[in-house]
Amino acid sequence: MTNKFAYSIFLICCILNFTNINIVKGQNIILINEIEDVDSSFLLAREYAFNGSRDTSRAICYKILERAPSYDDVRILIGRTYTWDGEYSKARKEFKTVYDSSPDYYDLINAIIDLEKWSENYDKAIEYCMHGLSYYPFDSNFLYKKADILDSKKEYDLSLEIVDSLIFKYPKDTLFTNLKESILEHIEIQNDTIDTDSLFMQAREYAFNGKRDSSRILCQQILNKNPNYHEVRTLLGRTYLWDKKYNLAKKEFHKVLLDDSANYQAISASIDCENWSDDYDSALSFCNYGLFYHPNDCDFLYKKASVFDNQEEYDTALKVLKYLNTLCPEHEKGNSLLKNVKASNQKNSISLNYSFEYFGIPWNRRFHLTTLKYGHKFKKFSIIAKYYIGDMVFDSEHLLTKDIDGEPELDVYFDIWKDAYAWTSYGYSWNHNLFPRHRFGFEIYQSLPNAFETSLGIRYMQFYRDSDSSANNILIYTASVGKYIGNWWILLRTYISPKSYGVSNSFHLSFRRYFKHKDNYFSVVLSTGNSPDERINKIGDFDMLDSKRIRLGYKDKISSSFLYEIRVGYNYEEYKTDNNINNRNAYDASILLEYLF
Repeated sequence: MTNKFAYSIFLICCILNFTNINIVKGQNIILINEIEDVDSSFLLAREYAFNGSRDTSRAICYKILERAPSYDDVRILIGRTYTWDGEYSKARKEFKTVYDSSPDYYDLINAIIDLEKWSENYDKAIEYCMHGLSYYPFDSNFLYKKADILDSKKEYDLSLEIVDSLIFKYPKDTLFTNLKESILEHIEIQNDTIDTDSLFMQAREYAFNGKRDSSRILCQQILNKNPNYHEVRTLLGRTYLWDKKYNLAKKEFHKVLLDDSANYQAISASIDCENWSDDYDSALSFCNYGLFYHPNDCDFLYKKASVFDNQEEYDTALKVLKYLNTLCPEHEKGNSLLKNVKASNQKNSISLNYSFEYFGIPWNRRFHLTTLKYGHKFKKFSIIAKYYIGDMVFDSEHLLTKDIDGEPELDVYFDIWKDAYAWTSYGYSWNHNLFPRHRFGFEIYQSLPNAFETSLGIRYMQFYRDSDSSANNILIYTASVGKYIGNWWILLRTYISPKSYGVSNSFHLSFRRYFKHKDNYFSVVLSTGNSPDERINKIGDFDMLDSKRIRLGYKDKISSSFLYEIRVGYNYEEYKTDNNINNRNAYDASILLEYLF
């Protein structure tokens, strides 16, 4: 109590040495008109400085300097307050004034070293340490500061050498032993960092070369040492993402974002994860989240547009891509997607398709089929109007015959519920020489998790036999299951038709290998039996005993508005004549030209 009381009396005495003090409470600034005792005022200024009232301290100091311009300790105190406030240029200005007249002043050198260290100007700080040691050789304070700065520069060997010499001379001084412990800890962290960084590079190499299990083992080893190594955790999540283990991937990305909410790589990976798992709403949320932390980022804008493209929200995708193009006109992926979206957003199409089928046993038959088609996309549904023109040419006939038949048909595609759409079709032939009088189809398609799609539908056709002109009704049930595997689409479809003698069925296995875009693919179809979706069929074709077919196709764009498709096929089929079962070869080919607008 006595010491506190004495100190309070001392402060009162210091205050009484000011003849006129005005305090502006709102700004906490003291304005001093006259000072009686500069030393007492300096002590008061120090008190204010050490208690955090540095503006007040400086106000007092500058008033002192009006009476005592050469009071170096006062100017050094001003410089130190500026250093503590991070105003390093102002601090250097004050220290220079003293340095010009007293370059060997101990307190000044000490203050300058602190200034340069705190401003991370380590080389300059070392220079002033050496300057101090030139005036005060083997000074423990300057040696300590030099060792501390070398530690900050990660020059641990030199730092340890100085500290060990200080500990040898002053073994009981905890300041030096504590610094050595800190240096050793930094060395250990650096060694761990070097080890984990090299492991991380190895993990990346494994991941990008397809050895994802090995990559994950290394990532887990690194994370056991450093759980907050975000690049490693994001790579771990990416390996799960590439293996379509979406929940495991999301878990790792979430951990990163909990610790670093603006982490660019984790946000980008989260967008990919949600997009690839077909959770488009969540993918858009992460796109907007990323753009909040990284406004106008071109890659996030591109990813956002790609999500809209996957949702077939082409108008919205176009808006995002056009904005992206103004920010990043050289963005290759963005420019490529812009072209594809423009093409996908073309709501009208017209096409011309020519097909030809031939077999030569037991007679020559050539079937010519020309298809004219117009399609239009509405917001909720699409319609396709078709007109088929067929001509069956036999042995003694010329290139074309007079018995040309036609069939108009209308297809409608429409959404029915989430991830499901339906197709229905109706066609009618007036002459019904080559085509059924009535043709009707209906099918429902349902998307399933893990890139599966299934469907169930019916086909109905009413033919008229040439012999007695009697109607023959054919009802066929169909079902399919398909799956995307990378760039491949694989579809298995069956047709089941009840007949008087039992049930006939056919199977069709289709493969598509996609390349640059959805309208660029190579296709293979393997089938047994007949398909009611083939237009080159008469009633007799559905009475064939067996058939095996292979068909190859290729589709691509000539330009952004023109497409073409070429198909060739071979069919090995059974047929019956005079109660005998025979086999024959049949060939077919087709070419399609389509214009989008």
